[in-house]
Amino acid sequence: MATEKLLTEESGERQKFIDDCNNALKENKTEHILNFNGWEIYNVDLNNKKYIKKYKKPFRYIKRKLNDNTNLPNLVAWAGISLLSFSNSSRIIMNNVEHLKDFYQAIYIISLDNIKSVHTDCFPCRDAKAKVSKNDHGVITYGEGDNQKTYNLEDKKENYAWRAFKNKDEISFQEDVSYVIDKIIRAIKLTNVHVLGKSAGAGIAIHIMDKSDIYTGLFLVVPSSPLNVQVLRELPKEKLESIKFRFMWMIEDASVFDWQKEEGKGEKSINEKIHYEGEMVDIKSKATGIDYKLYTYNGIEQGENETKSCKPGHHDIHKDFLKDMCT
Repeated sequence: MATEKLLTEESGERQKFIDDCNNALKENKTEHILNFNGWEIYNVDLNNKKYIKKYKKPFRYIKRKLNDNTNLPNLVAWAGISLLSFSNSSRIIMNNVEHLKDFYQAIYIISLDNIKSVHTDCFPCRDAKAKVSKNDHGVITYGEGDNQKTYNLEDKKENYAWRAFKNKDEISFQEDVSYVIDKIIRAIKLTNVHVLGKSAGAGIAIHIMDKSDIYTGLFLVVPSSPLNVQVLRELPKEKLESIKFRFMWMIEDASVFDWQKEEGKGEKSINEKIHYEGEMVDIKSKATGIDYKLYTYNGIEQGENETKSCKPGHHDIHKDFLKDMCT
């Protein structure tokens, strides 16, 4: 893979990207715009027939150099699977660069809007399995005859297996995209990388952690992941203890995830926190030196760091998390 910087004077492509981002915010009735001063914009040449056919349009990322201290880590962030999600998260990061300038040498934010159609293709399989499943005293029965599968949701391992089976396509999608983003980060030649993923992007961020030892921080924002962080259990103790983990949720977040729906919980994003916390406690029994903190915040109703307008409402980064994750 290779990256190409979009210069201001090059056929308006840079300005078109900026206009598209700000139009996405305006269409969502957000008065604020993105301040691209000091930010560079890059196209990524996937240079791979399989990925070009699958994702069609190139990935793009923006970069802001903060200082010349090469001993500091790089922050690489990506939001959910839409241009609006990228724009909202980028706006909040751009408005709070001061919180980050002494802790990172540079910030990179990758846009995932080019893979939205592939992500949408994951849902029919999941939804079909949810509709035909039968819930009887905490037991799920799916399929018929020799293909029938039964899961007792009261059993933690079987609950995990059901979610893995039902959301197989989305989990495969997250894993596949994590490989692509890992290749992009390697093409930029970054080392000592802290990863920040929001919503569906957080699921991708979880899957990238086993790709290389260059990843030394995992920051999850209102994470949307069928298996939350259970895949981290597969990392060796030494790797787990070398990573800084920081996760956050918004109290007013209106997102509803279906990971626990069969158990009758119908959980909103904030209710997922207890599951992530439980997993980290279990992981700590294996890696006692693990460094993790979980945060909750109230959404911001107005101003440049507003989260109220972030679809579906307060589903985004809180400005204070950008300070807290540096501690």
